[in-house]
Amino acid sequence: MATSSRQEAPYEREERFFQFPPVAFVDDVINAVNDYMSDGLDALEASLVSDKAFKGREKQVTEAVNRIFERFQRSVDRNFDKFELYVLRNIFRIPPNVDISAREPAMVAPVGSVEDSMITPQDEGRLDRELYELRRQVHAVMLENALLQQENSEIDLACAAASDIRAAVQEEDAADVEQVRQLPAQCEAAIEQANRLYDVSQNTKMLVEQDVENMGSLLTASALQGESVRAETLLGRAGPAELARAEQALRPYAY
Repeated sequence: MATSSRQEAPYEREERFFQFPPVAFVDDVINAVNDYMSDGLDALEASLVSDKAFKGREKQVTEAVNRIFERFQRSVDRNFDKFELYVLRNIFRIPPNVDISAREPAMVAPVGSVEDSMITPQDEGRLDRELYELRRQVHAVMLENALLQQENSEIDLACAAASDIRAAVQEEDAADVEQVRQLPAQCEAAIEQANRLYDVSQNTKMLVEQDVENMGSLLTASALQGESVRAETLLGRAGPAELARAEQALRPYAY
């Protein structure tokens, strides 16, 4: 393990390991965020001032934007204090028992001036465009995934509905098959019942015919008896002319 005979300055080992001061990195991040925040609020102020709805109230717009900036600044400062403490303690902190001597030769700065290694505004613009395109692609993939998930949900619902319909159709088919299977027995029962009804109707017809025949005989006998009584009465009272008419009346009943 490499040790140093002198007292190292804060983050000296980290600077040797990362080849840049960790504190400077934190300051650059904070400055970049402040610059972006200032540029954004300046653009907001310019947009509001150019709007016809705020014509004549440019001063009020500027004051309102300044108040917003102050609130943002207080929030940013408070949260960047936490950010700085966390980064310096947990990310850029190199434990004392770590030997950094093996990494120092590989971390030698490339040949060239500092100006040659600096990022130009054109490079920043190119990187911003690349980041924008990557974000756009990510959002497109997320949207496509959401649509696919929705389609999968709809397909699942359709499959469930189809399964319910198939089950219902199978139940109806089973009921129809059972009804068809019972048709021969039902037909035989209906034929047997029809035959019984035919027999009953034939017996009823015979009985009715016998009753009608018997009734006709009774009516004939009753009529003959009535005519006989009438004839006797007429014979007792009538003369030759009446007897001739009685004989004529009884002639249809003579055997």
